Amino acid sequence: MSAPAAGLFPLLITTHFKKQEEQMIIDIHNHLGLSQDGGCSKLEDIIENMANYKISKIALFAVDEEGYEPTYRKQNDKVLAARDQYPEKIIAFARIVPSAGRIAVQEFKRCCKRGAKGLKMKMSYGLDPKDAKCILELIAERNDFPVIVHTAHDEHSQPLVWKPIIARYPRINFILAHGGKDRYLQCNELAAKYPNVYIDTSTLSYNRTRHTYAHVGAAKILFASDYPYSHPAIELKKIQLLVKSKRDLGLILYKNASRLLGL
Repeated sequence: MSAPAAGLFPLLITTHFKKQEEQMIIDIHNHLGLSQDGGCSKLEDIIENMANYKISKIALFAVDEEGYEPTYRKQNDKVLAARDQYPEKIIAFARIVPSAGRIAVQEFKRCCKRGAKGLKMKMSYGLDPKDAKCILELIAERNDFPVIVHTAHDEHSQPLVWKPIIARYPRINFILAHGGKDRYLQCNELAAKYPNVYIDTSTLSYNRTRHTYAHVGAAKILFASDYPYSHPAIELKKIQLLVKSKRDLGLILYKNASRLLGL
């Protein structure tokens, strides 16, 4: 091989991997199971979505199935089994009801031993953030174990109720799901103030997502589909319509999540 050609070979390799990286997508918010409200997410549908929309990895956690019990043990097992089946595609998150106390802690520890890489917290009637301390103390020094919390306009889901917890655990990265919905300004306030706060804009309207992008920036936003409640095609299109910068798209679609997950 001539000297110029030899010098070109590493450049071609580097360019190839850069193109691969630009095309990668991580979806930080997917459910598995049959929800009490009829939302149904089957593993085969999730894998098909990934193939259709070139999604490289997903964070997967349980849906609020009928009879989930305080620990979500059976549902967590389904998520862990899905991860075992597709270890290169699925990142398992534990779903926990912290107010269950000791048994919630035991279930969280069990999921971590089985390889869970993140935590999802939500209750249909709301979650008092103070209840979460028993779990968060276990990961207080981890910056590679993101915590997704449901945010909306009901009393216990409003983003600002999490402010004391976010401040108490500065090394834990909190992802505020759905961008707060009607309380999106609260989410933006927290993400702008705290380095450990990020926003997933799944099911958030186009206009509110635009406001979040303008006021918080791409470095604080994570791509999420919230399947089956929304769809990756819808959420991808929303981001692609809003974000014209290739750099910002890379942050939102892949790089931010990759860093938070320690990939």
